[in-house]
Amino acid sequence: MYAYGDYSTTQGVMGSETFTFGQVPVPNIGFGCGNDNEGRGFTQGAGLVGLGRGPLSLVSQLGTGKFSYCLTSIDDSKTSSLLFGSLASSVNTNGVSVTTPLIRNPSQPSFYYLSLEGITVGDTRLPIEKSTFALKEDGSGGVIIDSGTTITYLEATAFKLVKNAFEEQIKLPLADGDSAGLDL
Repeated sequence: MYAYGDYSTTQGVMGSETFTFGQVPVPNIGFGCGNDNEGRGFTQGAGLVGLGRGPLSLVSQLGTGKFSYCLTSIDDSKTSSLLFGSLASSVNTNGVSVTTPLIRNPSQPSFYYLSLEGITVGDTRLPIEKSTFALKEDGSGGVIIDSGTTITYLEATAFKLVKNAFEEQIKLPLADGDSAGLDL
């Protein structure tokens, strides 16, 4: 059985094969066919590609240390891109390459942590202490970036500041999110 960070699990058959990316064959890539899957996400597609830091993720198996992706809207006819290794480094926007250093947390080795320095809503930088988002020595705290998570979770003080900034800047009636347990 293999467990993911969101506590979903899969159990099935695992094998290895040569995968070819463009013209480049990569031997001995482990992959599986789950026949007992529990958790969100398993019914929403024909498969999953692991991009986390766990040993079985495609990124870890390729050993390139870098990947980049740009997902288009589900309603868009354009294709999305997924690049590995040196190709991931060549992605740019208007000639400027933008990267974010990622941090390792020994307590949660599969997750991608980043050093969040602040939050800006519109043109307003919110007065949130940088230490609010810091990864502590005991492995607690920090900010995880996870494209598989559907909701953003923030520390309570930071959330209140973000919520207030949105309410001040967006002059629309507030929707009632109580039924979903949401306050913004």
